[in-house]
Amino acid sequence: MERKEVFILGSGFSRAIHKDMPLLNGLTKLVVEKIEKEDSIFKNIYRKYIKNRDIGNFEEILTYLYQDFPWKSEEEKHLLYSLYIHLAEIVTEVIKEKQETSVKKELLDKEYIKKFLNYLNDTKANVISLNYDTLLEELSVAELKPTIYIESKEEGKKFEYLQEIGYLKDIYRKYTSKESKVSIKSNGERAVVIYFYDYNTNEQDFNRATANFNDDKCENDLKNAYSTFKTYVKEKHINYLDLYTIPIALAGSRTTPRWGWENYETYKLFKLHGSIDWYYSAAKEKTTEQIYLSTGFKEEEINLKDLVPVIIPPVLDKTGFFKHSTIKSMWNETKNFLKEAKKVYIIGYSIPQTDLTVKFMLQSYITKDGEVTIVNKDEGGKDYFRELFRKKLKGDFIRNDDRVFEDFVKSIIR
Repeated sequence: MERKEVFILGSGFSRAIHKDMPLLNGLTKLVVEKIEKEDSIFKNIYRKYIKNRDIGNFEEILTYLYQDFPWKSEEEKHLLYSLYIHLAEIVTEVIKEKQETSVKKELLDKEYIKKFLNYLNDTKANVISLNYDTLLEELSVAELKPTIYIESKEEGKKFEYLQEIGYLKDIYRKYTSKESKVSIKSNGERAVVIYFYDYNTNEQDFNRATANFNDDKCENDLKNAYSTFKTYVKEKHINYLDLYTIPIALAGSRTTPRWGWENYETYKLFKLHGSIDWYYSAAKEKTTEQIYLSTGFKEEEINLKDLVPVIIPPVLDKTGFFKHSTIKSMWNETKNFLKEAKKVYIIGYSIPQTDLTVKFMLQSYITKDGEVTIVNKDEGGKDYFRELFRKKLKGDFIRNDDRVFEDFVKSIIR
């Protein structure tokens, strides 16, 4: 397994790039306000079993509703579980409303956000997200492009001489420079690789690189090199299915098969607490059911009517959720790449004491030679992080400053 950098993202990450994204206390307030405005049985259940018992923040409420504590009567179990499902739908609605206030173009105009996204893509990083929102995914599919494309004779290409032409982004600039922008190297007797650094590389740069390549046998095969790069790399974007590691299906596939979906290699996103664009039946006894992805198209609504968002609160006991084989396998895969990580960056996630599952996983599987860097606005958490990671803690960006994430990006991406 290749050793990669690991990025762990909490709600503070989303807040750092979009000021309207709520932190836990703000999310609790918004959810409570929505249910208090309802005229429904759920409002009555909430007031009787939650509000009058002063149970706590939104995520603690979800835990109480989901868990079959021994003191709950059968009636309570069913009532509270129905409220759990309803609150999962409310939190999805709240977060989507906040995300819609963001202007993606304005966010992507910020150089440090684009740099961070492209760094994840170029290095094929592993990213653990403890967030329900999909702000990272939305920005990624809007910004990121494939870093590699291979043409081969086996795929029906009409090459006269070459067996294969590869298009590879040269992220470490081993073969390209600001002056050359594009270079062509032989990669075997009848194969070449065209290296590029910038997606904005133009046709003139490509033609110049092709003209300087001293192999006349390849001349005809390389005539369409730029048009291929433009069509299959420059004008393409990654998609949601490229990001998620779990076996997830498009919601639309429940009624209409999807054909011709192109897959690209990019960073891998492990959403350990679920996501507002993942849907399932939420039936506790179904441990192997398919999880579906909603990409926001209106025609998907009919396929989501009997499903609810996958929302897993960061609580002491996630046992009930781990019965689902797909969720369990995602956590197991997360453990495996943590063991291989040389550097772990924890951004906007305070590792709350209530989330023992994540806390124990980080303590158990980040190796003794792994380097941990904390990026957080909570200055009061410095001692807690030092105690948690001890010698593994190699650096921190902990200060009450809205620019702390931006400064972090500038420090790791030159």
